[in-house]
Amino acid sequence: MPNGATLQPGPTERVVVADATISEGDNEVDRTKNQYTDIDGGWKGHRSPHLASGNMPAGGNLLMLDGHTEWRAFNKMVVRTTGSPSFWW
Repeated sequence: MPNGATLQPGPTERVVVADATISEGDNEVDRTKNQYTDIDGGWKGHRSPHLASGNMPAGGNLLMLDGHTEWRAFNKMVVRTTGSPSFWW
């Protein structure tokens, strides 16, 4: 890394641990088309945490590299994996 360069995102924005918000489907435009309950990934029949009315996730908790935690609303999450199931944070 060149002298004076910084890593992006920095430690306050780098996610280390996230709630297991997962789905069958990866539609970020119309999130209602994805399934968030009875997902087989990690264990059979997983149910995403923090489900709001209509079985849509409200969001999730994140632990950042600098040690702080924060809540991220589901409408701010994006799919971070390829294949099924999809993991969001």
